[in-house]
Parts: sequence; structure tokens; C-alpha cells
Amino acid sequence: MKKIGILCNTTTIEPFWYKILSTLKREGNCELVFILNEKKEKKKCTDETVILKIERKILSLFSKDIKEELKDREISDLAKSNPLFFQTQDKKEKSLDLIFCTSSYCDIDEKIVALAKDGVLRVLFNKNRHTQNYPVAFWEIYDKESSIGFCIEHITKNSNDLLFKGEIATLRTVTQTKRRLLKESSAYILRTLREYVKIGKFKKRKSHYVFCTTPRRKVGICDSLIYGIKSVSLFAKIAFVRIILRKYTRFSVAFLKTNWQEAKLFEGIEIKNPPYHFYADPFIWSKNQRSVCFVEDFDYISNTASISAVEIFEDNSYKILSTVIKEPFHLSFPYLFEYEDTLYMVPESTADNSVRLYKCIEFPMKWEFEKYLMKEIKTADTMIFEFNDRWWLFTNMSTPSNDDQAAQLFIFYADNPLSDEWIAHENNPVVFNSNFGRNAGILFGEDKTVFRVRQKQEFNVYGARFSIAKITNLSPTEYEEVTINSIKPDFFPKLKATHHMHSHKNITVYDFMRHEKLNP
Repeated sequence: MKKIGILCNTTTIEPFWYKILSTLKREGNCELVFILNEKKEKKKCTDETVILKIERKILSLFSKDIKEELKDREISDLAKSNPLFFQTQDKKEKSLDLIFCTSSYCDIDEKIVALAKDGVLRVLFNKNRHTQNYPVAFWEIYDKESSIGFCIEHITKNSNDLLFKGEIATLRTVTQTKRRLLKESSAYILRTLREYVKIGKFKKRKSHYVFCTTPRRKVGICDSLIYGIKSVSLFAKIAFVRIILRKYTRFSVAFLKTNWQEAKLFEGIEIKNPPYHFYADPFIWSKNQRSVCFVEDFDYISNTASISAVEIFEDNSYKILSTVIKEPFHLSFPYLFEYEDTLYMVPESTADNSVRLYKCIEFPMKWEFEKYLMKEIKTADTMIFEFNDRWWLFTNMSTPSNDDQAAQLFIFYADNPLSDEWIAHENNPVVFNSNFGRNAGILFGEDKTVFRVRQKQEFNVYGARFSIAKITNLSPTEYEEVTINSIKPDFFPKLKATHHMHSHKNITVYDFMRHEKLNP
């Protein structure tokens, strides 16, 4: 049984560390030994300034989870049945296999590394891995950056290996962003520790994430006050747009009679949203001399969506048909593919904890539920296509402890798209980056080349823009893609975002977002 030393700066730890350690202890596959780090700075490092404490208390009034999840816990609660508790200056041999550091503020020196046979495992937050003495997520929100990262490092006497990296989208406040970051990272910290306990070594995984190296200064009083002013201004602006101007985040769809490689988005024809609805996530299909665009049809009154159809004619006119698939739960992203001369749809059904397959009985209006491809799983924006004699399922999933699906791309494969046995890619998640992790459509080129359209999240903007990447290597053990283009929301007036594109038989459809009234 592996003996893991838990290195702590103080006798209290944050709830998310506590949850990881209590899970390991409950599973009983390793022995935990708690270590107090006497070499910590006299001036205690903290994740809170006065402004952040006020922010946390305010948000706690609206969320019980925030109140509980950001409240420190005593180490003694975990160490009751495990009384061995010593300090790093104790010279007694402890026979530890690994040191696990529960604070990114710990200075790891040779003496700490030497305490364990397999060195130290630690987690670093913030994009800057060389400056860890400022509040987690502070500068990212202060500068309105689009994302924030974490990494898991393994430190030994002779090496410093990066085992896993991830990057998630920022939220409006430091407190919310920190909470999301801790939730997203905890699943992979626990996975890394479980792997070590089981096989006695660590597995490296490829990543697209690169940490910056420019040091950032410590947070001063003026920085904290400016952050507070920025936060109040942001929420005042949001309230003004929503309450005074009565404008909402509202997507729309446009189309072009051309293939995606030649599309000039500013020439597109906009499909007008019905009152109190918006259209988004368009997929176009041409069959039986009819071209029909299937869309997410969101109803502001019921606060849910169904799948509707819009027919596009030769003269560039269009006609809104009606709803084609409606369920008691939210549906969106009506992905289309053809198999054995039959058209299928896989709409996003994360609200049903499933991946659902629908079969087209009569194009374009008659569809019926065919089967579940996956159950008891939260996924978003699933796409299925054939590549190199296999069928591939690309989907966006969240970690078990969090519902955010904007960063992690998971791949599965099977012999046919109707399979009940989808095999997970060896390196899932193959992408963990909110700048290009989430699916935003699919495009096909010559010689069966496949291009993945990818959302980019930005500060306070979901689906701010999208990029297009060519898939260059796809196998059960490898995945590589190369960015070929990036699309900004600047092709129509007053756009705030654009996050989707699809093309079929020389018709291209895409969406975009403005702040609008619901019944202009």
C-alpha cells in the first residue's frame, strides 16, 4: 500500500482539497500521512483580500454551495484515525512514497522532495506557473482574460514533469471563477493520484495548453479597489441593458448559397427570429430537391428549446416550417449525418443526461426517436462522422463535479454510428481548453478531409467567436488538428458573438448574437 504524505502550510485546508483527500481515505487503497510545512512564509499567503471576502459573502447569499465550498476545513477531521502528523524538519525516517502538496503556495525545495521516494505531486493554478503568491483567478478577472488554467506537476530530484494541463473559461467574478477552476481540476487531481496508487507511476498526457512566463506583481490595495469598482460597473451595465433597455442575449441564423470555403459572411441572408424566440446552432441538409436548415428554437417564455426547420429556396427566400422534434427537456445543436441512405439527427440533450439518436422518416418534417447512443452521461454538441474506416463521436463533457461543458473535448469510436458500444479514446479528454474545446459545427473538404468548427469563450461572453481546424491525425490513441481560420463577430452590425457554422451541398449556415428586445 502506497504511503502518501499530505503537505500542508497550515492546519486547515480548502474544502476542495479536503474532498479529494477524504475520497482517497474512504477508498482505502493508500495511507495518508499529514505533514505541516514549517518553511512557509511568516506572512501567510491568502486567496482573499478584503474586497474578495466581501464578494464571497455577497455571492454566498445567493448560493449555499459557494458558502460551503469555500469554507476551510481542519486537517484533524481527516487525521483522527491516522495520528502520524509530523513537521518537515523532523529527521526521522518516514518511508513515504509520495508527497502531495495541498497548496500552490508551497516552495518545493530539495529537502521536501527528499522526504518521499517518488518525489512531490503539486497543482498550480493561474496561467502564470512562476508566480503563485497572488489570489487564484484575480489577475485573470481583473484583466478580463478569456481563460484561466491549472497544471499538475511531478517533481523529483532529477526532473520536473508536467502530467496534465487544463484551461477553462473565466466567469464574472474571482470567487465564481475560482470555484469553477477548483471543481474542474479536482477530478483530474484525483484521477492522477488514483493512477499512482494503482500502478505506482504517473502517465503523461498531451496538451494544447502553454503557461505564460512573465511574472505578475502581488495584489495591492489599489488593485483590489479597482477590481471592486470594475465588478460593480460590470453588473451595473448588465442590469442597465436587461432592466432599463429590456434587451437580452439573442442569437440569430443566416445562410449563404455557397460552400464554406468561399463564404463571405457579410453577404449572408438573416432569418428573422419569431417574437420571444431565437434561432441558433444551424445545420443545413439538401434532399429530394429541398434545402432545409434545422435550428435550435429557444423559447424565452418557457426557457427551453426544441428543434425547428426553415426551408431555403432557390431565389434566396426562406420559409419557417414548424417544430420537428420537441421533448419535455431542452434540445439544441441538431447535428445531422447520413448512414445507409438514411438521415439521422443527434440533438444536444444534456438535460436528459443522454445522447439521443433520431431517424428521419419523411424529410424534412417527420422524425422519430431511434435509440440512446449513450445514457447517464452529460454531454453537449455531439458530432458523429466517418473517418479512416471508423465512425467517430466527438462530444463535450464536463467533470463529474461540475456542469461546465465549454472546454473538454472527448472522443469515442465504433464500427458504425448506430453502435451501443462506443469506445473511449485513450487520451480523453483530447482537448481541455475553453479557447477551442467546444464543438461548433463540422465542415468537409475534398478527399474526405474533416474540419472541426470550435467555439472560443471570452470574459462574460459565451461562444464569443469560432475557429476552424483541420483534423490531421485521428486514431484510437492520437488526435491532432491544425487551425486554418478564425472568425470574429464583425460581419453584421452590432454583433456581440458568433459561435457556429455548417455547410452542405453549397449552402452555408452560421449564427451570431446581438443584444436585442424580444419582440422588436
